Amino acid sequence: MAPASVVTVPSGAPSSTTVHNLPIKLAGNQAIESLEGHFDPRPRDDGSAGLEAFLRGRVLRGSDVQLPTGYRGLLLRSAPGAQDSSDACERSWVAAATFDRFTAWNHDTAPAPSDPVRRALEWCTLAKQVHAAVTPDEVEEEIKRMAEEAAAS
Repeated sequence: MAPASVVTVPSGAPSSTTVHNLPIKLAGNQAIESLEGHFDPRPRDDGSAGLEAFLRGRVLRGSDVQLPTGYRGLLLRSAPGAQDSSDACERSWVAAATFDRFTAWNHDTAPAPSDPVRRALEWCTLAKQVHAAVTPDEVEEEIKRMAEEAAAS
């Protein structure tokens, strides 16, 4: 049998949770409240768009990232009473919260459209277009448009 992960999304899962994608490694996953006094995002002082914060003496620059339409993020926790399997791929999870946007952070420079997280999210839109059904009428219209362009050049 193939390994599986089970994710349960309870109907009462809180939404609009503040999520930060930090470019650092923390000892375990911590709620933002546990970072209080160490991580205080604020609008940038120079008036440019985005956020600024300091963590462990380093400046972090952040910007808001909206998930593509029709998608939502899940903040997962191990399911209560779930026992870890000897196979690390078999896990049970429960959605502790959902979100539709998050703040992406970089060291020293503001997150750019070329950052891996943003580029990965572009795939959602691209995949939707690639896998969308195409009607015969749309194919005929495209063939005509291409023929007209070829004739014009």
